Amino acid sequence: MTYKKEDHFDTQALYKRAKAKMLIRNILTAFIVTLLTLVALFYLQQFLVQRSITYYSTADSALSYIKGANVEVHGTSVEYNFLQTATTKTSNIKWMRDIPYLWSESERNIALFGVSSKKRPPVYIPTEDATYYDSKRVMKFVHPAEEKVINDFPHLQEIDDTYYVELGLSFDQAYSIEEIRAELGPTLVQWYWVETAEQGGYADDVYGFSGFSEKGADTFLYVLNEQLVKDNPYENMIRRVTLQLTNWEKRPVTKEDLSIIGAVVVGTPQELEAITDHPMIKSASLGLTLAKY
Repeated sequence: MTYKKEDHFDTQALYKRAKAKMLIRNILTAFIVTLLTLVALFYLQQFLVQRSITYYSTADSALSYIKGANVEVHGTSVEYNFLQTATTKTSNIKWMRDIPYLWSESERNIALFGVSSKKRPPVYIPTEDATYYDSKRVMKFVHPAEEKVINDFPHLQEIDDTYYVELGLSFDQAYSIEEIRAELGPTLVQWYWVETAEQGGYADDVYGFSGFSEKGADTFLYVLNEQLVKDNPYENMIRRVTLQLTNWEKRPVTKEDLSIIGAVVVGTPQELEAITDHPMIKSASLGLTLAKY
């Protein structure tokens, strides 16, 4: 076989064309793999952010049914940011009789892969005769075993009767719901304070349930015993509170375990002045005042 120079050039051309095709194929393969990876990461990020939003908003809402005096979660809005991150804003309201009042907003950032961080809330600012949170007066509760007493009943005389007033009452001992309603009246009590420790605290730190609904105690028990038992950010807190309520016995909390040592009452100054000298009331701390109209 005779070797010709032209054959050499044909072989080189074929080699270059094959090399070019392979390079193009590799580039296209890398592009498709990268594109599919980015799409997969996008949907994974979207899934993780949505799961994190549901996880925290559900837990925050449930917690509001057992912690925080006369405050409950009203709703959560979501604002999506760059790279499918998100910011959630949860509205917390107080019920002043049948009037909802926006008490505070809590903000949570959901970062890449659903990692969450909560924005630091406004701090408590104590003054000589009261404590304020975001320019709003905060109630404080006193345990029956504590010596400290707060008496804000005289302030009622300074408030017009066209306003609803919130008072945090601390009792001299534990009472049943029936006893409290019989003594204070069926319409004043908005929230019941349940004893979980031998000390009081600010309104956001104490545990209890709504007096606005007849099923407040049942909801309190459901959240403690079922809804927040596991797989939530407040698991350790719930475990501690449950043990305190059951006297360190590892069992579900029952209604018989609930010792009510305080309450939040809402009414006009005239209505609240009627209970000023009631013997069961050890301490009274003024909270929110809101015009009726």
